[in-house]
Amino acid sequence: MSGTGIPSGATLDPGGPSSVLTGNNATEFFTTNMAMGDTNSDGFADLVVGGYGCTWTAGCAFVFYGQVAPLTTGNSATAGTSLLGQTAGENFGRAVGTADVNGDGYLDAVVGANLWTTSTGRAFTFHSNSAGPSTSAAQAIAGEASSEFGIHINR
Repeated sequence: MSGTGIPSGATLDPGGPSSVLTGNNATEFFTTNMAMGDTNSDGFADLVVGGYGCTWTAGCAFVFYGQVAPLTTGNSATAGTSLLGQTAGENFGRAVGTADVNGDGYLDAVVGANLWTTSTGRAFTFHSNSAGPSTSAAQAIAGEASSEFGIHINR
């Protein structure tokens, strides 16, 4: 075997997880979509997790910051940053991603809300800096009528 990665035909035993992250409630749909990227440029990958049913009034996305030690076992309330949608039923957090949207060297959080305004959908950009993503959206891009724009986000 040369190089790195998982050899073909290997039997893997992942053992127990080093940490477990859960949602706050059964209707949160926590971890329906996740993305990784170093949003605060500290050299550690951060985990962005969608939870499009996190409250009765809006969906959420949560940023768990990477560090030397494994992520702490906990729930969405232990996230380093929480991003909150604007409207009930919009599915904010149904899709999440990271990308340097504004070219400043920090990976920004991008969060989809595919049911915004009768399934027109939106994608929200939260610019990042050394503290991570801002909790206020810097940009919102709307889709066409009934397109469910923002149901998928890819980097």
